[in-house]
Amino acid sequence: MAGLVEGVVISDAEIEAEVAKARERYASDRKTVTYFESPRGRGFIRSTLRRSRVVEQLVEAWLAAHPEHPPIPHLEDDAPSGVSSSAAEANAAIGGSDPGDVVEAGTGARATAAAAG
Repeated sequence: MAGLVEGVVISDAEIEAEVAKARERYASDRKTVTYFESPRGRGFIRSTLRRSRVVEQLVEAWLAAHPEHPPIPHLEDDAPSGVSSSAAEANAAIGGSDPGDVVEAGTGARATAAAAG
């Protein structure tokens, strides 16, 4: 399964397309637009798109191994934006880079949500 993750590449053009969507979606919220235009925001977009693609590949591999299962709709069926989540808005508000990042209470140190428990 590691090969699935290693093969997922998000192009700069895909990032720019998502930034353009954010500019339209959040036109009245300059702080959020500024976040998505920043390196941190672009990193958030890249990691969100990459995670989505990895999950899709895992599901497709599972479905290939289980042909009796009915088809599952793909991300492209609804074409949602990687920047339209409430987690993205929350990260923009605090200057975060990833919805999995949290600040450990009292330390100011960042930890992943899984490590923070």
